Amino acid sequence: RLQCTSLLDNQLSKVGTFSIGNSYGVGTLLRLLRFMPSDQKERWLFDLLAMTLASSKSVEAILKCENEWQPCLFHLTGEVIEEITGGSKQSSEANRERNSTVDTEALSKPSVRTRYDLSLKLYSTLLGHCVRKGDEKAFEAVEMAASLQRVDANGSEVFSILLSHLFADLIENGTIANIESTYTKSDANPIVKNRALKQSAKLVTQAILSNGSSGLDMSSAVRQWRCLRHLTALTVAVVTDNGFGVVDL
Repeated sequence: RLQCTSLLDNQLSKVGTFSIGNSYGVGTLLRLLRFMPSDQKERWLFDLLAMTLASSKSVEAILKCENEWQPCLFHLTGEVIEEITGGSKQSSEANRERNSTVDTEALSKPSVRTRYDLSLKLYSTLLGHCVRKGDEKAFEAVEMAASLQRVDANGSEVFSILLSHLFADLIENGTIANIESTYTKSDANPIVKNRALKQSAKLVTQAILSNGSSGLDMSSAVRQWRCLRHLTALTVAVVTDNGFGVVDL
C-alpha cells in the first residue's frame, strides 16, 4: 500500500481525524486508483470518503486537482458499473435503444457493491460541495461531469446515476453552505432532516422577493438560483434522453 505520510497532515485535528494536506499527492493517488487491486481500491475510497466527510480541508485539497479528480472518479465508477453489467450492451439500431444486462454474480460480490457505493458517494459529495459554492465553479463542475459521458462506454449510465446521488446529497445538505446557521437567522424552525434542499430554495425565494433584505444577500441568492435552474435543466435533459417525459414523473 502507498505510504500516506505525505498525503495526510502530521497532526490530528480536534475531532481526532486526519485531513488531506497535499493536493499533488491526492491527485497522484486518484490517477493510480484504477490500477490498484480491488481490495486496495476499496480501502483508499473508504479513507478518502471518511476524510472528505470529516474535514473541509480535505475537500478543498481534492477540489484543487481541478483536471484530475472528476475524470479519475468517473472512470472508476464506470468500471464498477461495467462489472455489474458484465460489460455487455445490446443495441437496437431501429429505435436506438440500449439495454444493459445485470451480472447478478458480480453484483452479489460485497467488494463490487462496496466500491460502487463508495465511488458514487465520494463523487457526489465532492460535486455537492462544488454546487454549494454557487459560483462559476459550480457550473463548471457539473458540466465537466456531463461532458465525461463521451469518454466512457457506460457514460450516460454513470452520469444518470451520479446525478441521482448528487440530488440525494443536496436533499440532505442543501445548496447553501452552512445552511443551519443561515436558515436559523431567518426562520425560528430548525432544519428538518432531508429537507435542506427545500429550505435552501425557500431562502433563495425569500431573498429575491425581499430584494436581499431577508434570508440571503441578493448576490448569493442569484448565484444559488442560477445553479438550481441549471441542475433542473440537466435533470430534464437526462430524463428525456432516457425516453421519459417530465409528465411521466
